[in-house]
Amino acid sequence: MRCRLARKLSSEYLDGGLEERQRSAIRGHLRQCDGCQQAYDDEAALTEAADELGHIDPPPSLWDGISARLAE
Repeated sequence: MRCRLARKLSSEYLDGGLEERQRSAIRGHLRQCDGCQQAYDDEAALTEAADELGHIDPPPSLWDGISARLAE
C-alpha cells in the first residue's frame, strides 16, 4: 500500500469501517512507514480528544442569528 492511499483511508480505518483486507494492508503499511504511523497517531489523538468533549447543544439564539443573516 502506498502512503497516499493509507492516509486517505486512515479515518475509515480508525472508525473500523474498512473490510478486513484493507485493514490488514493498512496495519502492514503503518508498521513499515513512520510518517504514516505518526499521521495516524495524530489523527487518533485528535479523534479521542474530540470524543471527550461530548455533545454540545448551541444556544437557540445562534440559530436565530444565522437565520436573520441568511434572510438579509
